[in-house]
Amino acid sequence: LFRSETLRQKYKAGFDLIRELAESDEIEQLNIVTLNHDTLVEQFLSANGIKFVDGFGAREGDVRWSDDRVYADADKRVRLFKLHGSIDWYSFQYEGRLRTAIFQGDDVANAVDGTGKRLVAQTGMPSYLTGINKSDAYQRGIYTDIHFHFYALLRELDHILMSGYGWGDTAINFRLDSWFDRSRANKLILLQEHPEVLANRSLVFATGYDAWKNAGQLTCVERWLCNVHLSELR
Repeated sequence: LFRSETLRQKYKAGFDLIRELAESDEIEQLNIVTLNHDTLVEQFLSANGIKFVDGFGAREGDVRWSDDRVYADADKRVRLFKLHGSIDWYSFQYEGRLRTAIFQGDDVANAVDGTGKRLVAQTGMPSYLTGINKSDAYQRGIYTDIHFHFYALLRELDHILMSGYGWGDTAINFRLDSWFDRSRANKLILLQEHPEVLANRSLVFATGYDAWKNAGQLTCVERWLCNVHLSELR
């Protein structure tokens, strides 16, 4: 177990490749999918003036309510999907039902909506997933919506750039395995210093690794995202 405060870090450096991808004329739309609970990516995008949608609406009082319809906003080339929740997500009892929002106030215990009405948080803790039964939570609430969008992306896109994922989520691994099988045109670029160690963490990765590489679907770059530039990926 760990205290959520350890996730409340401030962005420092290491995401230049994300900026290059977001600003590239070669990319029609950049979809950032992360399992991290921190807000480093959001901080980086905002600090660099990159507009993005994250599945939440405009601010109302201290909160931004979950609204996955924003993903259809054609003006936003960059979309963020946080499959395991976030350090700034909270669940509130609101109008007779439980709703998830990004909290942007100072004290969640005194949160108010856009009319100044007091909001009651379900707990004093952020809403994010931990432990070994995360896949069960994918079937309820905000996680159902966000995973629906993730699965839809896998039906549409033929290129994935991956860095930092340890292949430890069985449900997501099965989805990626199906994505590889769907078309030989589907290609994944893996930024990983030692890609072979992933075989010890995931049976899916260990089983498919050689076949994906031999088929030209998996390209391993033995460096982390922070040490790679778009010009090298080309």
